[in-house]
Amino acid sequence: MKLDTIRLKLSEAKIFTELYHRHSKPLKRHKFTIGAYDKSKYISPMVIEDDLLGLVTVDTCSSHAWSQRRNHIEIRRLVVKDGCKNVASFLLSKAVTVCFAMGYKAIITYTQPNETGSSLMALGFQAQKFKATTYKDKTFNGLVQWCLTEDFQKNPDFEFTKTNLIKFNQMVEGYSNRKSN
Repeated sequence: MKLDTIRLKLSEAKIFTELYHRHSKPLKRHKFTIGAYDKSKYISPMVIEDDLLGLVTVDTCSSHAWSQRRNHIEIRRLVVKDGCKNVASFLLSKAVTVCFAMGYKAIITYTQPNETGSSLMALGFQAQKFKATTYKDKTFNGLVQWCLTEDFQKNPDFEFTKTNLIKFNQMVEGYSNRKSN
């Protein structure tokens, strides 16, 4: 498979996200969205929605504190069809390249605790913050905040990220096991 990119309109991103994202709704706005498709299947650059393998949507930061900084941007959605190997890493690397080329100094994103973040770590993202919430109805939710800056790209501290992700995932698994008993 030879992956290539295509710029997507917000309306196209909304449809794909609605169909393929596991837990999040489509966004109402974006700075840009990049789609991925298998270039080896096409002679012309015309790609239709059914041919997309995934997309990454970038927008201003959802956190009020981060959004006050003009040089920060957030990867808001990463959506990949099941079974599409390496598409997440491909899309994230393209989004990171574009963001830094546009002059952004920090890229923020979030994952759920059960997501490994391996594509993020491969690009040098650092796990910055772990948040877990237990609700009255005994459901559990959490977020891992990731950050990539030009400095982290040059000298990432993977031990901090790996160690803390392991601790956070053990906490989540421990809670899940107590809940099922």
